[in-house]
Amino acid sequence: MHSIEKSSSSNRISEFLNLVEKEFLPPLKTRLNIVDYSVKLAKYATNLFIVNHTEDIAFVSFYANEFDSENSYITILAVKSKFKGLGLANDLIEQVKRISTTKNKKNIFLEVNKNNKIATSCYKKNGFFLHEEKEESKVLMKFTFAI
Repeated sequence: MHSIEKSSSSNRISEFLNLVEKEFLPPLKTRLNIVDYSVKLAKYATNLFIVNHTEDIAFVSFYANEFDSENSYITILAVKSKFKGLGLANDLIEQVKRISTTKNKKNIFLEVNKNNKIATSCYKKNGFFLHEEKEESKVLMKFTFAI
C-alpha cells in the first residue's frame, strides 16, 4: 500500500533525485546541480512523493503558483526503476491535474527528451500532446483541461 505525501524538504528531494538521476536522458547530473535544483524545487514548486511504507518510490515537482497564469508546469517526474509499470506516474499526473484545477489552471506543460519513448508514451496516455519541438532533442507537451 502506498500513500502520496507533499514535501518541501530539499534534502528529501535531493536524496531521491540522486537515486534516480541515471534514469534520465541525459542523466540529471550532466545537466544540473542536483542540490541547487532541489533547493529551488523545495522553495518554489509543489512536490509530491509516492511512499511505499517508509520508502520514497516516485516523485513529481510542478509549478502551479503563478496567480496570473493559466498554466501549470511539470518540471520533473521520476519513478524508481523497480516500481515502474505499476501506474505510479499516472497517479502523480492525476494529482497534478487535481491540484491544478483547484488553482484554476487551464493547461499543464512539460518538457521531455523526445528519445525517452517510455515517458512520452506515458504522457500521451494521460492526455498530453506534442505542442512544440524544442532545442536539443526536447519537446514541449501540453495537456488542456476540458471546458
